[in-house]
Amino acid sequence: MELAIVGRQALQLLRARKLRVARVVSGPLMTSLDMSGFSLSLLLLSPSRKLRLDSSTSAPAWGPLYNVEEGDGRKVVALAEVEDTAQKLGAGAGAGAGAGAGAGAGAGAGAGAGAGAGAGAGAGESLLKRRIRACAESIIKAEQELTALDERSGDGDCGMTMRRGAEEVLANVAGYPEEEGDALAAVASSLNRSMGGTSGALLEIFFRAAGRMRKEGKSAGEAMGKGIEAMEFYGGGRKGYRTMLDALHPAYEVLGGGGTLEEAAEAAAAGAEETKRMAASAGRANWVDAAAYEGQADPGAMAIAIGMRAIAGVK
Repeated sequence: MELAIVGRQALQLLRARKLRVARVVSGPLMTSLDMSGFSLSLLLLSPSRKLRLDSSTSAPAWGPLYNVEEGDGRKVVALAEVEDTAQKLGAGAGAGAGAGAGAGAGAGAGAGAGAGAGAGAGAGESLLKRRIRACAESIIKAEQELTALDERSGDGDCGMTMRRGAEEVLANVAGYPEEEGDALAAVASSLNRSMGGTSGALLEIFFRAAGRMRKEGKSAGEAMGKGIEAMEFYGGGRKGYRTMLDALHPAYEVLGGGGTLEEAAEAAAAGAEETKRMAASAGRANWVDAAAYEGQADPGAMAIAIGMRAIAGVK
């Protein structure tokens, strides 16, 4: 019902703007258990594309396509008939239930193992690894805070996405190399395996670029600057756009100027705080009415500030 309401409103809006809409497909084409919201996509329709859209398919996730060119909502094509559909769906449901139960048992075992390992985790580790561990743990603890912020300005999945990355880092940090450049590259690989969305890709880019600079013997400030430069190049964001860059830039300015890690963490926190007074110019929040997140910090910038505070607290 909700998708039907959204679809009708979108159709009315497009027609009001003198756009001719020929076909509409509406359904759960991509879903997430923890995401609140919906997605709309527009396709410039050529005759060949229309022909392909109107063709029959047995793809089970492709919902009914409607011809709205004449405003009558006629269905163009239903899913192609598949023999014994009910029987196959029933078998699939049974298989899915079994797989889910197995996965649940594995997760439970993993949680128990993690709890047991956590008691001695970090003991005897280098300062570098203890700082990486502290950063990851702080992000996991902040999941609900980050989620609450993102529900106001984005998909509501920032906390979950960051937690997944942090958990992957925690699971592998003991085996990371001791050399800082290689360790940062290992962090990037962990994030690549576990984090989705734009934030995951940009953080991987940041850590890889910073890691290369450290391997070349550059300072922490220079490495951070190169990471930021890479994020801006590939992501298109800038300081002042209300993103994680608004926490990274102030921290870089402190480190690049010879400041301490503690001072850099304070600068990152101040940068995140400043996003409360910014209108978004990038990311999902760019498409949200600024009134919805007025007075709220950007979740990405807040995650950077939280992580840097944790790193600075490890001596």
